[in-house]
Amino acid sequence: MRLISVVLFYVVLIAGFAQRSTAEITYDELILIASLLAASVTLLITLVTRRRIPKCIAGAVFFAYIWLPFNVLWAVFNGVDLELAIRRAASLFGYVITFLLSIFIFRSFKDIRAAYISLASGAAVVVLWSLLQATSVHHEGLYLQEFRRATHVMGGYHSVLAMLLTLPLVVSPRGPMFFEKLTAFAVFLIGTIGLLLSLTRTYWIVALISVLLFVLISRRNRIRLFFMILASSLSVLLLDLGVVSGERGLTKDQTIQLISQRVADFRSITEDPSVLNRVQELLGGLQSLLEEPQAMVLGRGLGREFAFVSVDPFYPKGAGVVFTDYSHNFYLYLLLQMGIPGLLLVVGSQVTVVLGAIRWMMRQNPEYHRIDIGYGLLITVFGLLIANLVAPPMLFAGVSSHIGAIVGMLLKLQRIDPLPAPNGKAGNEAVRYPDHYL
Repeated sequence: MRLISVVLFYVVLIAGFAQRSTAEITYDELILIASLLAASVTLLITLVTRRRIPKCIAGAVFFAYIWLPFNVLWAVFNGVDLELAIRRAASLFGYVITFLLSIFIFRSFKDIRAAYISLASGAAVVVLWSLLQATSVHHEGLYLQEFRRATHVMGGYHSVLAMLLTLPLVVSPRGPMFFEKLTAFAVFLIGTIGLLLSLTRTYWIVALISVLLFVLISRRNRIRLFFMILASSLSVLLLDLGVVSGERGLTKDQTIQLISQRVADFRSITEDPSVLNRVQELLGGLQSLLEEPQAMVLGRGLGREFAFVSVDPFYPKGAGVVFTDYSHNFYLYLLLQMGIPGLLLVVGSQVTVVLGAIRWMMRQNPEYHRIDIGYGLLITVFGLLIANLVAPPMLFAGVSSHIGAIVGMLLKLQRIDPLPAPNGKAGNEAVRYPDHYL
């Protein structure tokens, strides 16, 4: 059963990288959902054969097998189309299933490390492919159009994922072997180039705050760490300008101008129509909760729309009073659709894992071989928690499946007992805790 679960886990990861935002159901989505359903069956069999459910995953089990199905039925009862409700549930289902898979299938540090490398490499491949598509267009006007289209992939989740997962490995003075560090640096370069070219302010802020968290919680020499990160970032910027310049692309001056203009937009962010529209969206969502107080407990149902006054003429549904079930604030989205229980079951578990990981890392020897991967997982989860405030990556089933895997890996990493070395420090191998410590 474990082997089947491992195979399904990696199929979900690969299908998640292939998913794109479309109105239609694609083959990639069908493979993703089928794999998640099969994985949920293997997990259910595993849970049934166990004597008891570990406390650390009890909430996730309740959410996956009780609260989420109930909310789909509740949505249909409130007039939502069944197919729409299921599609909206798919992202949350993907998150919780990969989270649970990570807890059960990983039995050693090597297992976690393999999944970690797969996630970072997969994200880099997506960003690199998007970058190559943009730079393959010869006509400059077409190039700019393709470049902007490609930034939707490069600039969001995938770029930040590749960058943050590999950053601690790149700057670690006692990191992995030379080839592994070189590979990590290549992935870091690709992710950071994609992030810069994305012109996406949200993920620039996410990356900055996550890096600052890494500097603060790392017990290494912070001044040295800061300059190592700064040097890495400058090298990426220089390479970035070289990648997009030349006969087939934008010139260096044009690239600098695009990035500088996007940075300058921060000064007028309070007048940005897209930002003002998100405020209106928030107010509209809260108003719908006031109109239905029971929704605070049961939710309004996945896929059920609410109204708000759009002030952005470029909003997909235009300006004026619009109806949508989407919210740029993922926490408002959960509260609207699934009530306080849904919000606590999803976000509460993430915050608990993050705080526990910070405490765990502060107690570890800075030379401990697992600490860099722990840092990478932690700052990635932390960054995505911030992104969910204004641009929720977790509303896509593939992306949320990756996030669930990362949160599960971060939790499981704290529960793998290191074998003591002869000198009393943590050794280079790891064994798993007994099952009752899951």
